[in-house]
Amino acid sequence: MLKNISNLGSILDKSEQQTVNGGMLSSSICYRYYFASYDDRCAVPVNGNTVFGTIVNGKCCV
Repeated sequence: MLKNISNLGSILDKSEQQTVNGGMLSSSICYRYYFASYDDRCAVPVNGNTVFGTIVNGKCCV
């Protein structure tokens, strides 16, 4: 089993690796338009609030 877990990096492609979050698939919502900072952080306005996320594949995912 340990060998199977350690090979996940070579089995999953890069986009699949990015969606794995704590052993569970993330259910993030990604927005096409967003405010970006100097690194991979971003923010989007949602229902009058500011929601912070991370830039993934050119979109802001929260």
